Amino acid sequence: MLVLLILFPLAMGIGTFLESWYSTDAARIWIYNAWWFEVLMLLLIVNFMGNIKKYNLLSREKISVLILHLSFIFILLGALVTRYIGDEGVMPIRENTTSNTYLSEKTYLNVFIDGERNGLPERKTLKPQQLLLSEHTNNNFKIKDDFDSKDFTISYNSFRENIAEGLVLDPSGERYIKLVEAADGNRREHYIKEGEVSSILQAMTLGWQPQLLVAAPNRLPIDQHLGILGADVEGDFTDVFRQRNRQRDLGFWCHRKAPLGL
Repeated sequence: MLVLLILFPLAMGIGTFLESWYSTDAARIWIYNAWWFEVLMLLLIVNFMGNIKKYNLLSREKISVLILHLSFIFILLGALVTRYIGDEGVMPIRENTTSNTYLSEKTYLNVFIDGERNGLPERKTLKPQQLLLSEHTNNNFKIKDDFDSKDFTISYNSFRENIAEGLVLDPSGERYIKLVEAADGNRREHYIKEGEVSSILQAMTLGWQPQLLVAAPNRLPIDQHLGILGADVEGDFTDVFRQRNRQRDLGFWCHRKAPLGL
């Protein structure tokens, strides 16, 4: 019993450090979702129940010790219920709106196989497979199935975390301007090549030439006509404008580091 009481908090403490050193998913793979951690919790439950009988904790004189043991038992049972039955996710609900869907924190692999059977197009959908991936762990898996009596195998190749698309500095690259747009509580980034135009949220068209940033409305109910927004875009950050319409509050900021290349 004493060994279990030492191993359990020690494992959780190590998991906390693994989360900060690597990632939450890595800590789940190595600690929290590992089979040995679940066995550890089951053994603790069995030992707490055994102590209740062994030391006759059902008597009135030992009621405080009994409550302590039952508390640990219910905590561990709750952890097991969350592990096997519970589900976690995020449900964004904006003011004056309703929602009946949420984004699960679990990752699923959906596989669709398109082909022909008897000369007719057909799609086969495989059962979604739950995955827990981290670039710091061994993620190998294989899916074997068949389509029209032809066997196939899907195997793991590689996985990288926190990959983002953006611009990198290149002395010989082309020049871009970066626009950061905030709408509906979300942040989006847009890159406009010098001499080209881009549509933002179907609300306006932006075009960039050296020393000039121009915008025009795209047939949406906006409160004011937009013309030249800024004549100097050479600085690191230029507060271009903030324009409100009936649907959303848009904030744009201009950022350029020239020359840039993809």
